[in-house]
Amino acid sequence: MKERVLKLATEILGRDLNFHEANLINTVVNKILSEKWRKYHDLEHHIIPMLEKISSNRVKFKDVAEAYLFAALYHDAVYCPRKKDNEEKSE
Repeated sequence: MKERVLKLATEILGRDLNFHEANLINTVVNKILSEKWRKYHDLEHHIIPMLEKISSNRVKFKDVAEAYLFAALYHDAVYCPRKKDNEEKSE
């Protein structure tokens, strides 16, 4: 799945990822979004479909593609199913 995320990221940006972008994506994929307790808030069911939607509309977003890419990847980074303030922390 990480390969799919990296491929979508290059499609969204319309170029190869630089070292820092690839490192940020690898970090979020390996350390945050792959946590076993993330049922719906995971790569397969949530993040990849969002990235596919952004990629399919990338012409509309080309001036802000990087912002859309990283917003999609990190928007649930603070999500914890045992907490009641997830929405507040994600703002």
